[in-house]
Amino acid sequence: MPLLHLDWFVCQDGYRLEERRASRRIRRLGQTGLVIVPNSDAWLPSKPLTSSGLYRQLCGCDLGGPEELLGFIQANGLLFRAKAPKETLADVIEYVLSMRHLLAAIGRCDWSSIADGLRCSDAGRLFPRVRVDVLFEIPKDGSASPSLKLRPENLAKGLQVQALADASLGILG
Repeated sequence: MPLLHLDWFVCQDGYRLEERRASRRIRRLGQTGLVIVPNSDAWLPSKPLTSSGLYRQLCGCDLGGPEELLGFIQANGLLFRAKAPKETLADVIEYVLSMRHLLAAIGRCDWSSIADGLRCSDAGRLFPRVRVDVLFEIPKDGSASPSLKLRPENLAKGLQVQALADASLGILG
């Protein structure tokens, strides 16, 4: 039984990069105003977290150019809001860098750093905040046991929970 449940959506017509006026924060960081936008309002249901180790695929994307990140999003959808009109490339890159930091800590078995990083205030946060709901499903026929699944608020949080779950199970590869 899968641990995670996320009803997500992917634009059936794909996504593209657009140059938009960059915010002051983005300009201060020396980044462009590139955003990822869906090509239409036609959405297909998706369950990306059924793919084991999907966080590894995202963290393996080359950040030197947006092509691999765009390819990941083409296959799995936007990270923060399923049907959003846009996501900034800078936010996606920032998320990937924080996930790489988390995976490095997992690789070192630095459990106390991970626990502390997940608990600290927003200003000193090492990793994105994890928030999940619980889905408790009762079988319709009543003969089988109920199932319990974690339901993250978005794909980004789901990838983080997937990585933490793999670490807790000893799946570090």
